[in-house]
Amino acid sequence: MKKEIRALTGVRGVAALFVACYHFLEPFNPNWPPLFRDFFFHGYLSVDLFFILSGFVMSLSSRKLFDNGVTGPAYGTFMKRRFARIYPIYFVLSVVYFILKFKMKGWLFFGINLTLLQILDPRVYTIIGPSWSLSAEWVIYLLFPFLLLLIYRFRSRAWAIGCLLAGFGLLVFVATNNSEFLNGVQKVPRIEGDLNRYRSLSALLRCLAEYIIGITFYKAYAEYYPTYSKYYHYAALPTTLLILVCLFINNSDLLLTLLFAVLIFSCSTDTGIVARFLGWTPVYFLGEISYSLYLMHEIVISTDRYIFKHYYSGSYLRPVNISIYLLALLSLSWLTYKLIEVPARRSLRRRLETPAMPGF
Repeated sequence: MKKEIRALTGVRGVAALFVACYHFLEPFNPNWPPLFRDFFFHGYLSVDLFFILSGFVMSLSSRKLFDNGVTGPAYGTFMKRRFARIYPIYFVLSVVYFILKFKMKGWLFFGINLTLLQILDPRVYTIIGPSWSLSAEWVIYLLFPFLLLLIYRFRSRAWAIGCLLAGFGLLVFVATNNSEFLNGVQKVPRIEGDLNRYRSLSALLRCLAEYIIGITFYKAYAEYYPTYSKYYHYAALPTTLLILVCLFINNSDLLLTLLFAVLIFSCSTDTGIVARFLGWTPVYFLGEISYSLYLMHEIVISTDRYIFKHYYSGSYLRPVNISIYLLALLSLSWLTYKLIEVPARRSLRRRLETPAMPGF
């Protein structure tokens, strides 16, 4: 199996750009034709794609680390690598957001945000809006080695199907339950199939369910790879077309999460027309800067709204304005990726890793 799957990096890039467009276009959605409004409204599902993809890719990259079980050294190495991967740029941008957006007010909330545990208390304001998903993932990272071991070690096909059903069952529960116990202070309209939950227990269960789905699809990928991997890519094109159709259909969230998992699975061999597109250099570039892009897009949107607040109406939404936003976002994301994310990650990994441990 390949160490890096370029197509899956491309998937992450497309998803990050979609959610960035969703948040930029959100104020203008009421003025759009219903068909296009439904399409861009589904931008929040990019996070669900991230969760499933992370479950799959982290299983691929770290399974050998836990071949001998969840030992202390292996668990420590896994968590250190996750910390080095996500924390440096998160810390830097949290400080920037706290200074520029919050004027250094709310030190308690700021401190809790730095722990990445803000998702556990719905009263805590998330300093970087999209980082609620990072907080949910950080909690799931603590459980991930045990989830991987639980799902992967049992070879029974019935067990794999049961895990998949458990994952989707949790998603159905989250999508159809609007209680304050699950959502905390978040007010969510009772829409069947709606997965746009980003606070408290509902967000954690959303993340957990999709990690379970991602790990289970990795289990199928790995077990059938020697025999059937040459056929995986045949599902990619029809799945992509179905995803595009479902994005125009309201209340299709649960179906889309299943299609996301199938797309990831079908692109996992880096072969076929869809995988070639996703591994194409411009799309792959988006994937490389996707984490920086995801964290940066809120501040770019806030700056845009501050500068052009008098023009924020339907007439503002023109190709030139969208182009300026995307150009600024991509440029700043590339800079933060090159100047902060990559060097900080490499430096931290050198300092934190135990050289004797197997890498990924």
